[in-house]
Amino acid sequence: CFLFGKDIGKYSTKSYASFVQIVFQDLYGSLNPKRKILNILLDSFLVNKNSAIPGSTQKTSSKIADFEFKISIYLKKVGLNINILNRYPSSLSGGQRQKVLILKALLANPKLIIFDEPMSSLDINSQNEIIKIIKSLYLEGNITILFITHDYRLIQALCNRVMVLSDGEIVEDGKTSEVFANPIHKATKKILEVVK
Repeated sequence: CFLFGKDIGKYSTKSYASFVQIVFQDLYGSLNPKRKILNILLDSFLVNKNSAIPGSTQKTSSKIADFEFKISIYLKKVGLNINILNRYPSSLSGGQRQKVLILKALLANPKLIIFDEPMSSLDINSQNEIIKIIKSLYLEGNITILFITHDYRLIQALCNRVMVLSDGEIVEDGKTSEVFANPIHKATKKILEVVK
C-alpha cells in the first residue's frame, strides 16, 4: 500500500502524522480530560519539523505565541470562541468537541484527513455545522478528505466519489451520483434499498 508515492510501512509515526490526521468517532475518548484545550491543540505542531519548539525560553515563548495566533485564526474557521482554549474537554458540548478534534487535525497541516463516523453522536444542528466545516475544508484548502460512514445522506451531501465496502473489500467505486443512480454490486443495491 502506497501513500503519496511511498510505501506506507516506511513512514515513521511522526512523518505519517504530518501527512495524515484522523478525526475519530469517539468524542469523549479522543481528548485528554486532564488537559486544557490550548495544550491539546499545541501538540498538533509537534508533528512538523518546522514547528518544533526551539530550546531557549525566550524563543519558546515567541514560538508558542505564533502557535496561539495560528490557533486563533483556525478557531474562527470552525466556529469556536477563543475562550474555549482555557477550558477542559468535559465542559464542552459534543459539537464543540468535534470542532476541537477537526481543529487539532488541521493544525498539523496534513495532506489527508480521515473522518471516521464523525457525526454518529451529534444532534442535527451540530451535524449540519460539521458538514459545513468539512465542505469548506476541501473547497478552500489543499486537503483530501476520506469520509467513512454508513449514512447514505451524508455521503450524498459531502462526497464527490464513493467506495462501497463489503466484507472488507471494495466492491464498487466511482462518482457518488453515478454509483447511487446505477448501482452494480448487490451490496450497494442493498444499502440504497434500506434508505429509500
